[in-house]
Amino acid sequence: MLAQWATLLGETSAVMGTVGNGLVGHLAAAENTTGSAVDVQHLLHDLAEKGATLTAMEVSSHGLVQHRVAALPFAAAVFTNLSRDHLDYHGDMQSYESAKWLLFSEHQVGQAILNADDEVGRRWLARLPDAVAVTMEDNLQPGLPRALA
Repeated sequence: MLAQWATLLGETSAVMGTVGNGLVGHLAAAENTTGSAVDVQHLLHDLAEKGATLTAMEVSSHGLVQHRVAALPFAAAVFTNLSRDHLDYHGDMQSYESAKWLLFSEHQVGQAILNADDEVGRRWLARLPDAVAVTMEDNLQPGLPRALA
């Protein structure tokens, strides 16, 4: 969705993730949500060669724990929610949350954007004072930067 919005604004945008990899409208199937570190770098290079000025990347908890995006700065990072999808890998929700937190704690992120309607997102807002809180409700703590969806 982010890449589609950027495309509507005139950017040549790309996607990397579950839906596939490539320029918007020209996606190829992806083996993994987040490829190996080498694959990620090669794909980003190829997308830039094709004119991409923005890439929306879905970064999996597996990819974070396995340092597949360790060298990448992110202009923005978005946290939507945690589900019970990856407990086979992480073992429990606390470990899964810790894995996802790596995106914000171990990487250069220009702007953190967090779902304030999610319990984990609300906890992380307390740890990231400059994050933008996105909510469907109008009951956020006063003073938090927010976007009402």
